[in-house]
Amino acid sequence: MCIRDSFSTVHKFNGFADAFILQRIGLNSGPAGSYNGITDLHVSYIKKGLPGDINFVGTLHAFLDGKADEAYGYEADCVLTKKFTPDILGLLKCAYFAGENEYEDIKQVTAELNFSF
Repeated sequence: MCIRDSFSTVHKFNGFADAFILQRIGLNSGPAGSYNGITDLHVSYIKKGLPGDINFVGTLHAFLDGKADEAYGYEADCVLTKKFTPDILGLLKCAYFAGENEYEDIKQVTAELNFSF
């Protein structure tokens, strides 16, 4: 379980593999200690009402630098959600980040159980 992901919009908006959190793929380790931003080209598909009242969201990302000149990598994300009660939501998230050039691949699966008060 990774608590930092629950509070980060990077996780929500820049892929579930968390490639851009805490220099995970090493973007900030260059000579100047910084990188040229992120361009996230993405498309999503949503399917509600699968058997067992499960919902699906799939997203494909192309991550490029801020000028869209260099590819950092490509990512496929999916999340399955199921509401067990009005206060309990289960999530299963899967992500695969395919790094370009020197950036490493990342495979990540996360299971969550969210409670509302």
